[in-house]
Amino acid sequence: MKFGHDPKKLWFATQRAFDALERIEAFATEIGKRGYSEAASWLSEKEVAECHETFRAFDKDGNGSFDLEELSTVLSSTGRTYSKEQIQKAMDRIAGIENAACITFEQFSALLRVDMNLTLEARVLQRFRNFDVDSSGEISLEELKTCIQSLDGLVTGPEIEEMLKLCDGDGNGEVSFEEFSAMLPKHILEVTA
Repeated sequence: MKFGHDPKKLWFATQRAFDALERIEAFATEIGKRGYSEAASWLSEKEVAECHETFRAFDKDGNGSFDLEELSTVLSSTGRTYSKEQIQKAMDRIAGIENAACITFEQFSALLRVDMNLTLEARVLQRFRNFDVDSSGEISLEELKTCIQSLDGLVTGPEIEEMLKLCDGDGNGEVSFEEFSAMLPKHILEVTA
């Protein structure tokens, strides 16, 4: 599923990517259960398409899976730093085997079934902080560009500017927590919380 220039759809795809990151982190910190490797057959056609779009952000080389290096790249590009051992542990838990070499789309899609232990408000704040790198309480265009393009290098500067404009209710060129919260597709967080 290609989102084109629709800033709402770009925000939606970004939130899906962060949802996946939070679930991977849950595995890395032993919140999740071991061995999610069921097929994506339980997802609707739309959910499968959305999951494929998110998976593409992790599968940097497009080979149908992502390895420790690709996952490390995505995690570090969004300000998350983990040791190789922690990332390998998360991959092992997702794959359900020791020393997993990669995560397949089926294993990745099963992350949607992981129960998260954060409240909706805590998840919204956590996501806001992913963008607000300088902790100023506002997401600048540069912070948004850095975060979005680290997840998906195909999203252009003008598309990211449109994403910012969509949320920037007061027109100051930055997105406050309140503006971010109002825009966030809550159904993603509610369904997966």
